[in-house]
Amino acid sequence: MKFILLSLFSYIVLTSSACSPAKGYLGPELPEEKLAIVSVNKCDKGLVFVRASAEGVEFNTNGIQLLPGKRSIDVSVERPAPAYNCVAHSDFDQLGYDLCLGRRQEAINKQEKYIPDCFYSDYTDNYNICLQPFQAFLCSVSSELAANKKYEVCAYQDYNNIKVKLSDQNLALGLKDCIVLDTEVRTVRFD
Repeated sequence: MKFILLSLFSYIVLTSSACSPAKGYLGPELPEEKLAIVSVNKCDKGLVFVRASAEGVEFNTNGIQLLPGKRSIDVSVERPAPAYNCVAHSDFDQLGYDLCLGRRQEAINKQEKYIPDCFYSDYTDNYNICLQPFQAFLCSVSSELAANKKYEVCAYQDYNNIKVKLSDQNLALGLKDCIVLDTEVRTVRFD
């Protein structure tokens, strides 16, 4: 029975509107006055927001509706390091270039006034492929949430540490250090 309720709950969350807060509780819809709403604030542009969850439900900047009481919010972020080992690459669009040459030759044969130019540079895409390490962090903060209030959860860098803060409009309710999940995650980046 528990599995069926969770599956139904997941379906309701996934089919809810993309612009409204996710529903983070079981049961019928409740008015906002009876709920606490928590949203994500991307307060540190140096961090890459990955996901946030509460009560087992993921949410984004639109937030999540939670029942009042003691709640735990988890936030996952990544801190990128500078890219390295970049290798320059070029792709040439042979088909596009050949079509341009065909249109050019047709215009010359018809003695049209406008004859298109076909420059190699117009059909060449230059880019770099780089390795870029990311350090992944999991942050968790708990606090007592009140009904009819809006809260923000935010991860930020404090020197070399990553911290997560839960706050309402007036004050910070919780502040915790984040745990390093991976020392380094290598990804390929295209510039």
